Amino acid sequence: SSRPPLPPLRPPTWDDVRDLRAALGGADAAVSTDVDDLASSVADWTGRWGTRRRDALLSGRDGADAPPGVLLRPASCAQASAALRICYERLIGPVSPRGGNTGLVGG
Repeated sequence: SSRPPLPPLRPPTWDDVRDLRAALGGADAAVSTDVDDLASSVADWTGRWGTRRRDALLSGRDGADAPPGVLLRPASCAQASAALRICYERLIGPVSPRGGNTGLVGG
């Protein structure tokens, strides 16, 4: 059997950022659109992976109409689930979960 095509994903808007912040308890520290925060989250600590995306973010600091991306820092599984639900329902993506410097990078 063939699956129906997936609908296209879209980048987040400032309204989405507001709603994601509310889903994470309203704390400003839980949600960031700061380019430096985003750049530090897309490359691993060794600098071997994700550096092209980081460099692209740092070179395009003009995004006033829409955030360049959103970094979420949920404090619980429930908050992570609420944020992912918003992204799923609104077709926001892609979503890239990140653990935290486990040392299991690159193979």
